[in-house]
Amino acid sequence: MVPPVRYYCSYFDHRYLPRGLVLMESIWAYNPAARFFVLCFDEECKRLLDRIAHPNITAIPLAELEAADPELLAAKANRSLVEYYFTCTPSWPSYLLDRFPEIDLITYLDADLWFFADPETVHEEIGDASVAIIPHRFSSERRHLAKFGLFNVGWVSWRNDEEGRRCLADYRTDCIAWCYDRLEGARFADQKYLDSWPTKYPRLHVVEHIGANLAGWNINNHSLSMVDGILFFGDKRVVFYHYHALRETPDGRWNLNIDNELVRRHPLLVEAIYRPYVERLKAKGAELEERYGPIQKYTDIRYTREQEVKVKPVPTSGWVYVGAEWPAPVDPQSGGWSFKDIADIRRKQIADFRKRPPVFAAGDTILEQANTLIPAIALHHAQARRHGAVDPVSVLDWGGAIGLTAEVLRLLVPAVPLTYTVKEVDDICRIGAELMPGIAFINDQDKALAARYDLVIASGALHYSKDWMGLAAGLADASRNTLLIARQPTVRDMPSYVARQYAYGTAFTCWILNEREVVETFRRRGFEVVQRFLSGDACQIEGAPKQPTFHSYLLERVRDVPVDQP
Repeated sequence: MVPPVRYYCSYFDHRYLPRGLVLMESIWAYNPAARFFVLCFDEECKRLLDRIAHPNITAIPLAELEAADPELLAAKANRSLVEYYFTCTPSWPSYLLDRFPEIDLITYLDADLWFFADPETVHEEIGDASVAIIPHRFSSERRHLAKFGLFNVGWVSWRNDEEGRRCLADYRTDCIAWCYDRLEGARFADQKYLDSWPTKYPRLHVVEHIGANLAGWNINNHSLSMVDGILFFGDKRVVFYHYHALRETPDGRWNLNIDNELVRRHPLLVEAIYRPYVERLKAKGAELEERYGPIQKYTDIRYTREQEVKVKPVPTSGWVYVGAEWPAPVDPQSGGWSFKDIADIRRKQIADFRKRPPVFAAGDTILEQANTLIPAIALHHAQARRHGAVDPVSVLDWGGAIGLTAEVLRLLVPAVPLTYTVKEVDDICRIGAELMPGIAFINDQDKALAARYDLVIASGALHYSKDWMGLAAGLADASRNTLLIARQPTVRDMPSYVARQYAYGTAFTCWILNEREVVETFRRRGFEVVQRFLSGDACQIEGAPKQPTFHSYLLERVRDVPVDQP
């Protein structure tokens, strides 16, 4: 059964972007058609979401909402940053219902939620109600917190009907008039206004499912259990958890904002709820930094400036121009691909991939799909050049991490059997051998290049070698007929130069290669380009004389060249 299209909205700045993306991905796992509207609180958030270009995300800058709601903009002058964010809560879905008439029900979600089950469970309970809200359900020892509000703004739904619109209009009026991060009479931020809604709006539904909006404030109401890999709270499945006040500290550790008593009482709380979520956030942050450069770490905007954690400013770009020559010595702070944390990130990447339904093997963004389908095209090309041979296609993946491309190719091209070899650094080889027993992992360059393969892939790898020409020759000599040099940053009409890339908490020295020089290097080894693709990657190199374009090159052997020929 095809799930119905559901419409969600949220808001955040670039510091919360990994959380927002993890939230959305957790819903897409159950409903790939779900549409998300994101109010971008800063330009960096909008820029990154535009680069990601997910077809089910509509990113709208704050300035656009403010232009449509002058009264909201006027309130900005007397609110702190977090108070202004709270003030936006009702204005944002109101704007969406005005602009997008196809929205029948808009659901606001806090960005720090993560779904363990299909949200359709909650939608089915809501039915045709005009408004839906979720109670905090404070456990007995936390009932004193009810003074801040009986209901939580983590999930609020409004139907595009008379009562839903009236509720939103009243809520917007209230928040513009007063929305401060303090308890004052019957008001607290954007939250305590909800206390009066059940008596004001007859078609309002209070969500009863105890597994919806599970959090530290209500987890003592029941016990957590795991049955056949499914997480339960009492006798109900956990639908989503609210990671309120979870913070990353400047030293890279995470403050879960839960006390030791909760951890002792609920052994699954850390292992089944917090640990996988934090690992997902770390992996998403690493993925964003790898593609788009460093992202400022989360700082808690709810505290005063004196209380905020001071974060060292990060560069506006993840790439910096070095010069025309490879530096000697390389910056000692550049851990490169042997940096210890990368192996853990790669382990998480394969775990996340295996949780995806096979239908998402090619990825769920345009960029991921472009960079996934190009190796599939290369595999088909290599198979065709074998002229009917029935033995498996032999592949060398240079710098192939823990072999994720092999998993993808086996799903996308199941009719073509593979023998797969990955050349990587020691730590990743050890993890790869553990997780991917069907792949041969080699950490010795000479050994990897001593064999001959039907297809040699170097995806995002060639330019990290100081002697890139020597490596190119070795890759070409190792290929019987097909080469794929993928995700390669190149320039035209100027010489190659050196840059430094920041990602994964470390730095990498790399070449930005002249495209003609790359093509001529492989031509000398008997290869010609048969297809040239735009890979979809991009970067902005600070101080560079010219910005690169990322291409992938599919090459085929047109003549044999003696290995010892220069």
